[in-house]
Amino acid sequence: MKLLLPSVVHKLLTIVIVAHSASGSAPKDSVFDGLNSVMKSPTICACQILRLTSFNHRSRNYALLAQRSNRKSYSFDIQKAKLRLEREKKRLGDFFYDKPEVLDGYIEPIDCNSLFFKLKKKHRSLILYDILDADIKK
Repeated sequence: MKLLLPSVVHKLLTIVIVAHSASGSAPKDSVFDGLNSVMKSPTICACQILRLTSFNHRSRNYALLAQRSNRKSYSFDIQKAKLRLEREKKRLGDFFYDKPEVLDGYIEPIDCNSLFFKLKKKHRSLILYDILDADIKK
C-alpha cells in the first residue's frame, strides 16, 4: 500500500459518499474499509529499502524501518517516522557506508515486523538493518 495524500483521500471519500447516496448502499470493497484500518491501527511503519556499499563490503539491499504509535494524526505520525528514517540514513552515510541509495519506500499501518516479512516474500535477498523507534524524541 502506497501512501495516499490527504487531497487524494478527500477525493476518494467524496466519490464513495456520492456513489453511496446515489445507489442507496455502500459498495462491498469500500474505501472506508481501508481508511478505517489505517485510523484504528495502533502503529505505523515507514520503511526504506537501501543499497549500502562500502570499501570492504559488497553491495547489499537492507530494510531500514521506523515504527511510530498512531497517536496524534496519521499524517503527523508518518512525518515523524520518515524524519527518523532520514536521520538514521544520514548517520549511516556519514559514518559507515558510502552514500546510501534508496531503492524503494513503503508506509503501512501495521507493525514493522509484519511489514518486513511481507517485503521479505517479495525480495528474498533483503536484510533487516534495524527497526527504529520513532516515538523517542531526539
